[in-house]
Order: sequence, then C-alpha cells, then structure tokens
Amino acid sequence: IETIPQVGEDVFRSLKRLPGVASGDISTRLYLRGGQDRETLILLDGMELYEPYHLKDFEGALGIVDIHAIGGIDLHAGGFPVDYGDRAAGVFDMETRNPPTEGTRTTLGLSITNATVMSQGAFAQGKGQWLFSARRGYMDIAFKLTDVGSDFSPRYYDLLGKVKYQLGSRHLISAHILHAGDDLELDTDVLGEGGEGNLSTAWGNTYGWLTWDAFLSPRVQARTVGSVGKISRSRVGLMHEPGRSRGPELVDVSDKAHYEFAGVKQDWTVDISDQVAFRTGLLANHLRSHYDYSNFTRTLVAQPDGNLIGVPDSVETRLDPDGTEFEAYGALRFRPLSWATLEAGLRYDKRTHTGDSDLSPRFHALVD
Repeated sequence: IETIPQVGEDVFRSLKRLPGVASGDISTRLYLRGGQDRETLILLDGMELYEPYHLKDFEGALGIVDIHAIGGIDLHAGGFPVDYGDRAAGVFDMETRNPPTEGTRTTLGLSITNATVMSQGAFAQGKGQWLFSARRGYMDIAFKLTDVGSDFSPRYYDLLGKVKYQLGSRHLISAHILHAGDDLELDTDVLGEGGEGNLSTAWGNTYGWLTWDAFLSPRVQARTVGSVGKISRSRVGLMHEPGRSRGPELVDVSDKAHYEFAGVKQDWTVDISDQVAFRTGLLANHLRSHYDYSNFTRTLVAQPDGNLIGVPDSVETRLDPDGTEFEAYGALRFRPLSWATLEAGLRYDKRTHTGDSDLSPRFHALVD
C-alpha cells in the first residue's frame, strides 16, 4: 500500500490502478464499476465512515486516514455478501495496523504535503496494545511562501487512536477514535471577480467506537460494535460591490449543518461443521441532523437615468430531520465438494427517514 506511486500519500489513491476503480485527477473519491462514490461503503475497523475526505472544497483531495496507520485493505468491487448492504457499487474495508506485542515504536514523517507522527506499543505484559497517529497538512504554510500569500489558507489535520486489551483467552475489547478537521480562508479578490469579500469554511469528522470480540467456543464467535459520531460543516461568505471593501453586500451566505449518529451492531458466526457455517447480524443506528441555511443577494439593476439600484432577495431554511436505520441478515455457507463452496443469504434494510425498506436475496458460488 505504501509503495504504490501516488500523490499525497493517500490510502484512497493507492487503489486507483486496480481493475474496476476510477477516480479524478484532483479528487480522491473512488468510483467502483461506474457507480458514484456514495454508492461505495467505506469502513475502518468495522466502523462506517461518511464523507471521509479532507479539502472538500476541492472535491475531497485527500482521505482522512493516514496511510501509514493502515495494515490492510479488502476491496469488494461487486458481488459482496449479505454482511454488507445499502450500497450498489462495492465495499472499501480498511484495517489499522496491529501494534507490536512488546516494546514501543515511534515514527516521525515529513513529506511535501504533511507532517506525521505515529506511535505504537504494548502494555500489561503484552495483553494490551495501542496505536496513535496524528497528521497535519501545511498547504497554508506553502501558500504563504508564494504570490498567493495569506489570501488563500487551507488547513487540515487528523487524529487516529486505537487501544485493545485481551481479557482472558476468549475476549478481546478495543476502543477507537478518529477525528479530522479542515479550515479554509479565502479572499475573494483572489478569484478576480472584481468584488471584495471573503469566504470561510470549516469541516469536521469525529467517530468513536468500542468493539468486543467474543470467542465463545472453537465454533462460535461474536462481534459487538457500539459507535457514536458527528459530521459538521460551516460555510460563510460575502461579497461587496466592485470597488468597495465595505458597505452593502451583493452576496451574503451562511450554510451550517451538523449530523450526529449513535448505534450498535452485532455479528455472529457459527461453524456448524467443517463443511457448513452460518452467519447472522443485526444493526440499529439512530440519526439526527440540523441544517441552517440563509442566502441574501442584492442584484444591481440599471435605471433609465443611469443610476444603479439594488434589488434584494433572500432565502432562509432550517431543518431538523432524524430517523433510524435497521439492518438484519443471515447467510448459510456450505461446501458440497472439496473444490466448490456455495452461499445463500437474505438481507433486510429499513430507513425510517426515507420510508424505504429492501429485502435482498443473494447467492454466491466459488470454484477453487
């Protein structure tokens, strides 16, 4: 993953050369088999990530997960089992590194785009392990050294932490946190529009989740994940009349929103025999959001006497939608022959905020 040539040391860009994967020159968003990026399920250690991109004002130019903290990737570009639902294109499943069982290792990194620090190690005689990664981009510093100066200042950072602990021989618990932030300050005079004003945007992604892996017997195991998170955005901008740095605005826009969620998911695997296995799982996730948008514009209209008057127009919207996601699935996998594996599964998805429900039968066959 680390050695694939790509710009920005980005984990998403490392997949652009795989069959069935497409992406733009600037954006790091992945388009699997012709689908939109929102049709791909993105996971990190079992946690679903929503819009996990830095620099969203530039089509999401970087991912919020440091590539050096990733230990492996599973990419399902179609034909994925009933464990995954509510997506049409594919599944992008990332796993963080496994920290060492003894000792401590700290790595510092400096590249043309960002500075990073990652530390990992063990405690409690190897029963516990931890990993911490922090990254800070310095595009704002680079722009200050150019002709753009301080009129254009994009900043971004992200933090990733994981702690896991082995309770006896059958239980493993882990705690995870991921936080990313972006800020952009822009003087609109840089755009050459003739007016004077400014634009300020801020984006935030925060996730926290607890995972409990229970190996109840050699043939029965379960995983339980409890999660909370918040996505936020704030975009504020205004522009004055050409030639004026103050006075009545031609445009004044405020677009603020936040999105919160909390849920629990449980998956079970039962090996009935060496040839037959059964998987099942449930998910319940409550979603809540708030949107606050206002837009004031003043259009200059020429009068018969040659004077200009401003014709105002405005829009204000406030919304507080919420809802619940519910998912359930079951799958039976069996091996009738030494070289053939078959799986039949059934999945149910329901979204109360959209009034949508889907029942999905899926069948798979593998010839080895």
